[in-house]
Amino acid sequence: MAVSFGSVGDIIAVCLLVKDLVDTLDNSRGSRAQYQDLLRELGSLERCLLQVDLLTRSSTSPDILAICETAKLTVADCQTALDSLSTRMQKYDRYLGHSRPQSGAFLAHARPVVDAAMKVRWQISEKDKIEEFRQKITAHTNVLNMLLATAQLKLSEKNADKMDSMQATWNAEVTGALTRVERRLDENTTRISEAKSMLAHISGSISWIRDFCSKMQASVDTLLSVGRQVHAGVMQIQQAQLSPLMERLLTDEPFVLEDAIGRRAPVHLQFINSWDALHAVLEARFRDIQGADKVSRNEYSFQDRATGREVVRTRPWEGAFLPGQRVDMSFVFERYRSCEKTAEETVNVNSCPRCRKTVATRSLEIQVEW
Repeated sequence: MAVSFGSVGDIIAVCLLVKDLVDTLDNSRGSRAQYQDLLRELGSLERCLLQVDLLTRSSTSPDILAICETAKLTVADCQTALDSLSTRMQKYDRYLGHSRPQSGAFLAHARPVVDAAMKVRWQISEKDKIEEFRQKITAHTNVLNMLLATAQLKLSEKNADKMDSMQATWNAEVTGALTRVERRLDENTTRISEAKSMLAHISGSISWIRDFCSKMQASVDTLLSVGRQVHAGVMQIQQAQLSPLMERLLTDEPFVLEDAIGRRAPVHLQFINSWDALHAVLEARFRDIQGADKVSRNEYSFQDRATGREVVRTRPWEGAFLPGQRVDMSFVFERYRSCEKTAEETVNVNSCPRCRKTVATRSLEIQVEW
């Protein structure tokens, strides 16, 4: 933190006092040639004080703070001298300045005489004092200028040291960056060499794959040619021999019948050509075995295994069955018995002929397949 001369307000007060003295000497309208040097000295002092104030606000260096301590004494002497000069000039400002009173006719006529007297008094009694004051101001100004020059030199040295430090730091950073760049370049060079080697290997592999693909294409072309020849030969054989045979096989294919007791047998539609012929075959197959009476009484039915639909025997024989069809045969049972529930009510009950299980409690007229 910057050290002030007592306080920052003291420096500002001194600057304002110098400004007031300049205004006083300029407005007194005395001998301007006599006061010109004093005005210049006061102006120089004001500029020095402003530079000192700026220096104390912005500097934190110990060397600069020591110079500021020295300048503090000079500023105090300047303030004492300026206070003394301001006190002596206040009594002349009424007569020599621009703030003279203008009221009253008598005072208006007497004013030139008083002004002249005060000017004579100023010239006789104050000239030496002003000269002495000017010399003091000049000395203080010179001292402050020397202190400011010394401070500027210190600041320049400090800035130079700072710039040297920054330059060294920057050089170190640049050197480190160049080292890292050089290392990266070496790594990239190594990677490029590896990539070149890999590309050469890949190029050789691609050449081998290209040759292999060419050979495979030739083999595929050969196989396609052979396949086309085989296909042409097969087509010729089919057209010449197999077409009538396949048509005959499809026409002669029987349908498969599984009877009510689980026996399977093919039924050729060219041999069995009517419902009566099929019934006669079934009677012959069930002769002297269980179910013969059912077959003789036509108590059986047929179902398509794929769809589960019944093949109705009232349909024409030519549209009843198809070659390759799977057909299941079932027996049909119908039996009724009476069961008295009360004295007045008799209910017909339908039951299974094998297990005797009742399937309804009212009169039923349905067919049970078994």
